[in-house]
Amino acid sequence: MELSWVELSWVELSWVERAVRVSVRVYPGSKTPRVAGRYGDDEPPVLIVRVKERAEGGKANSAVVSAVAAAFGVPAAAVSIVSGGSGRNKVVEVDRCDPGVLKTLLDRR
Repeated sequence: MELSWVELSWVELSWVERAVRVSVRVYPGSKTPRVAGRYGDDEPPVLIVRVKERAEGGKANSAVVSAVAAAFGVPAAAVSIVSGGSGRNKVVEVDRCDPGVLKTLLDRR
């Protein structure tokens, strides 16, 4: 089944030349790395990203890129942090991904 823009419009994805931008909330120093779940009830939704690395010297940001890439099934080179490089709330851009994966990730607990 192919997903259409209409089916995913509630997510308010931002398309930038075949890329998806999504807001994420990062939890550095987590016991278990994971990309799943929704932070809060705001719209557009915010995806939770948990990484083991601490927020020191960019280690957590590198881990976020790797984790998001793995979750979306794309190479790490296809993921970039667009804003929020020094905070827990970030916007990441994922190039060449299936936007339906985002809905699946948000629905996981």
